[in-house]
Amino acid sequence: MNIAITGSTGYIGTALCRHLREQGHFILPITRDILSPDSTQALLDILAQSDAIINLAGIPINHRWTHSHREAIMNSRVQVTRTVVSAMRSLDIPPRLMISASAVGYYPATPNAAWGTCVDETQKTAGEGFLSEVCTAWEREARLAPAQTRLAITRFGIVFSEDGGAYPLIGASCRRGIATVLGSGKQPVSWIDRADLVRAMDFILHHDTLNGIINLTVPEHITYAEMMEEIGRIHHTRLTVRIPAFLLELAMGRMSTMLTRGTCVIPRKLLEADFKWLSPTIRDFLQR
Repeated sequence: MNIAITGSTGYIGTALCRHLREQGHFILPITRDILSPDSTQALLDILAQSDAIINLAGIPINHRWTHSHREAIMNSRVQVTRTVVSAMRSLDIPPRLMISASAVGYYPATPNAAWGTCVDETQKTAGEGFLSEVCTAWEREARLAPAQTRLAITRFGIVFSEDGGAYPLIGASCRRGIATVLGSGKQPVSWIDRADLVRAMDFILHHDTLNGIINLTVPEHITYAEMMEEIGRIHHTRLTVRIPAFLLELAMGRMSTMLTRGTCVIPRKLLEADFKWLSPTIRDFLQR
């Protein structure tokens, strides 16, 4: 299968390209220069020979959300998706599948919720705040894909891996013997191992019935405090320290809400399709 990918050199894109090549697929990277207004024909040429397009483009969000950085976060996702979809719509035969990234930040936050309030792909109401605004705008552009293209909008949970993503930052204090719990500790954490995220996207490529919104998270329900307890057990931590939400906001600004608020997200479509996680729980991830 010929697969075009935006964001192919990023944290997720690099792992995805490696995995798909190992499965025998041919990767067509869509680089920044190809997405420029002066390279419309180059983009059309790539999409015309692609069976699928995977849209991962977007600058990292783990920096202080200044006004200029918020604009860059929004534009890097919305403009790229708009450009790709516009090119697809101009083709007589567009790619058969588009997988477009989004995030569980779309959903309303449930910072102290009981598990009975978990959400799945049937949840229509968006949450409040910047991340929800980004996801809503991002997904709106993807939904304009040609009618003959199967569209899968994948809402990522927090992505963990040993060599990048959120885990090295979360686990850093534990390696020094201190488990750091942010905010109340009761906030749900909806996460996924990068290896499973990559495998899930490959799974979507080969399962034609999977379309629309698809949550890419683990099936485990866990709070931040419970997660830190598991990580602390692996690293034999001696002390647990709680950092109040207001201190995090002073240090990080509104970006701190990513850490102190959460949503319990159920990957119902993957469960119903019988997808098998390598790391369905944080304990499995830590023991791999």
